[in-house]
Amino acid sequence: MPAAPILLLATLVAGEPEFGLHLRGPAIEPTAPVRTQTHHAPVPDTLVVPYDDAVPTPPVAATSVQQPDPAKPRRKLGTNTTIFVNFDGVTIGDCSPSNSHENCSWLETGTSFAPYSGALPHRVAILDAMRSQVNELGVRVTAQRPPEDESYVMVVYGGESVDDEALGRAPGGDCWDDRPNEIAHVYLDGERSSWINGGASTALHESAHTWGFDHIGLEHALMAPSGGNTIAKFFDGCAQIVEDTALTPVEEAGSCPQISLEQCGLPDFQHDLAMMHLLFGAPYVDDIAPVLELVRPFDGAYFVGPADFGVELRIIDDQHPQVYELAIGIRDLVDDPAFSPVYEPSFDVTALPIGTWTFELRLRDAAGNETSLEFVIEVGEDPMLLDDGCHCASTRAGSLPLGPGALALLGLLGLRRRRPARTQDPKTRRQPPAPRRRQSPAAG
Repeated sequence: MPAAPILLLATLVAGEPEFGLHLRGPAIEPTAPVRTQTHHAPVPDTLVVPYDDAVPTPPVAATSVQQPDPAKPRRKLGTNTTIFVNFDGVTIGDCSPSNSHENCSWLETGTSFAPYSGALPHRVAILDAMRSQVNELGVRVTAQRPPEDESYVMVVYGGESVDDEALGRAPGGDCWDDRPNEIAHVYLDGERSSWINGGASTALHESAHTWGFDHIGLEHALMAPSGGNTIAKFFDGCAQIVEDTALTPVEEAGSCPQISLEQCGLPDFQHDLAMMHLLFGAPYVDDIAPVLELVRPFDGAYFVGPADFGVELRIIDDQHPQVYELAIGIRDLVDDPAFSPVYEPSFDVTALPIGTWTFELRLRDAAGNETSLEFVIEVGEDPMLLDDGCHCASTRAGSLPLGPGALALLGLLGLRRRRPARTQDPKTRRQPPAPRRRQSPAAG
């Protein structure tokens, strides 16, 4: 998608060049609609590629620690889980069982995955499609790595299958999600890098294998052994567990017969939706406001007017990235700013007039949680001067903080800033099992 900046506003200040605020980054544009899929009517790209993906986890070595760490108890059933979609690339180290926190696994050991080639709008579209699939379930989806004290499955999104058939791979057989820090893989870069709905379905399908899910014999369900570029959801009912893309029923039982007996009365059937509720409980509720951080310039920076500079901001949020709403106010200059949709909140300022300006930012996430941030920019008529007897002008305008502590430092260093002769009055302001893959019926 184009990366042309969006013009947020432009206000003429009498006697000065045109003042403006310009959002950076890709424009918010409509994306292909997310389509829900029935179980009987195929649509284009359906059942094109086999998953062939659930790989049984190898036995844990005798020298490995097999008992849970008392300080880190097994995950409690019925509590929400997290999927961390890693679009940014990673090298997989060697460990068993897998550990998403340490980027290590017995699957794909030693493989380096480059960052996914899709741009930010495409990444957000994949995440939003995943959220649409689990919005009534206890699953949080994020592309921002969770903190160390939180368990999560990491889905490495990028690369291509070595046989050019599998859509993904993941460890299987962990029936109670006792090892929640697994690593799954989605191979949808290259020719399939444009998939949004299929990317979302594959990422969620591979995540489900790490939670103990098997393939079922319903062609258009999320846990079908094959899939394409369509949205699919967890099947709400008991379905036959199958062992291949020809939908051959398993001989005796699936990977988690105890759960199957409890929910379906048969060891070779699986109830996707009931299993999700058993493992992860009530729907995830986003009630956490994002954190907005100022990266540059610093609070209190000084510029020569009319000032042109960039404002770089960072977002920390439980479901980052997503489409946010941002309002940029400047006290006494832009007092009633409108909210604009943004992927990321950095912006450029053009021709800010002389004066001391308090920027007032408000940011909302998709759930409506709001945060705010204020910082001051001072614009003067002359460059900063070094008070060393030569009155040399500083060549780094805006590089010195002018907060109270910094002003004291300026005094100690013998620096001073010459005040402008006049200022302009402002006018306006989630038991180690086997990996699984998705493939085409022909390949299966």
